[in-house]
Amino acid sequence: GAGSGSGFGSGAGSHQSEFVGYEQTAFEGAQVIASDEDAGLIILDQTPFYAEKGGQIGDTGTLNFDGEVIQVTDTQIVGSQITHRVDRFPSTLKCPVTAIVDAERRHRIAKHHTATHLMHAALREVLGPGAEQRGSLVAEGHLRFDFNHYERVSVEDLRRVQDRVNEQIQRNIAAEIDPKVPYREALARGATALFGEKYGDVVRVVTFDPAFSVELCGGTHVRATGEIGLFILQSEGSIATGVRRVEAIAGVDAVDMVTRERTSLEQTRRQFRGLRRPVEESVAELLEANRLLQKEVEKLRHERLSAQLDGVLDSMVTVDDIHLATGQIDDADMDMLRAQGQELRQRLNASSVGILGARDPGGQKAYLVAVVTDDLLSKGVNAGKIAGHFARQIGGGGGGRPELATAGGREPEKLGAVLENAPELIRSVLPASA
Repeated sequence: GAGSGSGFGSGAGSHQSEFVGYEQTAFEGAQVIASDEDAGLIILDQTPFYAEKGGQIGDTGTLNFDGEVIQVTDTQIVGSQITHRVDRFPSTLKCPVTAIVDAERRHRIAKHHTATHLMHAALREVLGPGAEQRGSLVAEGHLRFDFNHYERVSVEDLRRVQDRVNEQIQRNIAAEIDPKVPYREALARGATALFGEKYGDVVRVVTFDPAFSVELCGGTHVRATGEIGLFILQSEGSIATGVRRVEAIAGVDAVDMVTRERTSLEQTRRQFRGLRRPVEESVAELLEANRLLQKEVEKLRHERLSAQLDGVLDSMVTVDDIHLATGQIDDADMDMLRAQGQELRQRLNASSVGILGARDPGGQKAYLVAVVTDDLLSKGVNAGKIAGHFARQIGGGGGGRPELATAGGREPEKLGAVLENAPELIRSVLPASA
């Protein structure tokens, strides 16, 4: 009998849902044995829908209630029952149900699941038997696989794994699936039991060539490896100490990726149509030329800034026995201005103070740097106090070490006048003894 939307307790009783979807993706004449309308869940006595388990995601599809079709958006195990999550409830549950899995999606998932088995075997071949599975995700568009390994897998080894999987696909190995094998016998056959999985006395064994891949598995698979078509490893990285993760794609998803990559390469090639050499050589040459140009630009910028410092040093004035160098640096951000301040300090003679200003390239802020020579530090002259005092004149504040300090303000239009008035402004922050 069917539950009436008041939770599973009202309908399931001793009935157990049975999975009948290994050989078929549609089933007619199923009966509802329990339901929960509030949660949008329906349980059938028999179903071709695979519930998420062992890393493989759940099926989607439709349930047909006497002509009324509702969508199944996910299939999960709840308690021990295969549970269909539906987008809405039909007007009646008391009729035979036709359950139809999205077969194209199921086939894409199956390709990725079989590819996972082939990849696991290839990883153990290439990296050694210690590369044991720690977790996985098998979806319709990609697969993810976690395994024991204590270092980054080299590009060469990843290529070997990918090539080995594609070799097995080209061999078109037929799936050998034994649904009921005693657990001990399965292990004696060399079956790989997965970390953290609980197995009963009787297990399902999935084999693709007894000499290559034998695993205990309840998932859905292709009939022969050739159906996968193509396998591409996309990434490899660490997710925990001693655990690596690889991501890959198979089937039409892998073909789509190759098509996209090829289109991108063709577009790049067209940019180099006049060249007679391979694209990678031309790109490498361009990158090197760009690096040398960047170096040249930095050199020219440094020369230009040094020339501006020459002007600052040439126009020094004396204020109460202290030599004062001030000036505005064009188009400098705070880091560049600080670097100029450090260079100015190295070039100053004894008993000198330097103050440089710059307008932010965006024109919204002004920056200041103040520097003091070592002999003045012992007399109490402090770059932090100077920078703070000048910054207040341009709507800001700042400070720093006694020998070099930076500051900023929000009124860049006042910067020129403040620097011109520096001899007057500095008197108020010089100690009497200096």
